[in-house]
Amino acid sequence: MTSTFPPASAPTACVWINGDAAEAATYYARTLPLTASAPAPGVGTLSIDGTDLLLLGADATYSPNPSISGFLRFSPERFGSLEQAEQALRHTYTAIGEGGELMPLQAYPFAPLFVWVRDRYGFTWQLFLEENPSDLPFFTPCFMFGNVAHGKCEEATNTWMSLLGGERLSLTRHGEGSYLEPEAVQMTTFTMGGGTFTAIDAGAFHDFTFDPGVSMTLFYKDQAGIDGAWSVLSQVADAERCGWCVDAYGVSWQVLPQNIGQLMADTDARSKLLSMGKIDLSQLP
Repeated sequence: MTSTFPPASAPTACVWINGDAAEAATYYARTLPLTASAPAPGVGTLSIDGTDLLLLGADATYSPNPSISGFLRFSPERFGSLEQAEQALRHTYTAIGEGGELMPLQAYPFAPLFVWVRDRYGFTWQLFLEENPSDLPFFTPCFMFGNVAHGKCEEATNTWMSLLGGERLSLTRHGEGSYLEPEAVQMTTFTMGGGTFTAIDAGAFHDFTFDPGVSMTLFYKDQAGIDGAWSVLSQVADAERCGWCVDAYGVSWQVLPQNIGQLMADTDARSKLLSMGKIDLSQLP
């Protein structure tokens, strides 16, 4: 699939934190395996076995919901043996599941052991014990197309792959006899912009869908990249604010210059950034 506007680095999920981002980064580095933190003023960056997750220190305007979660694969090759992988999964479950379970810890038809939990900040994690060898990353963001977004999983992921460059690695459908329509996507794994992601159709019956509580962040080196991504992703005029936009599927995106940290540290540049919709580099110092 041909790239149109590939970002400077892989798209990164960003969790809206009601509180201090540095404190949250320390918490995650302590509770998640294979994780290091690099907090900065107002923002924290986690590296989870080489895949980044951003934390935005803010207020209670938004909060995460399960429409975008963190999928963690506990595999023997990553932890040494199946027994050690299971021990790591159980330890992580105990450490991070303060907010309760969405799906209980047990065996399922798709996994020998699985649990879906909510952490203290409201972000949710799917912990999956993987018996078979896999080249997939330990951590992948997972998009859950429920409520008004149900049924749009395949279309949305095709749009993102076309825009950012990527390929579909796998796709399974519910098929006959499922609680959802046969063509609904049970699970797909795909790449976009150099990162790996998973997505599912989840049913219109859910009472939540995508919102800025968890957004996706794109960093670009120049205005051409910002313009190109924005032209496809920004589909809700009222949501255009300081590089933030909302796409046709309800997902919030931050389309930002690669040096956003430096710009936000400059008082004049910060003031101009906060007044913009789409970022215009020509108006910045």
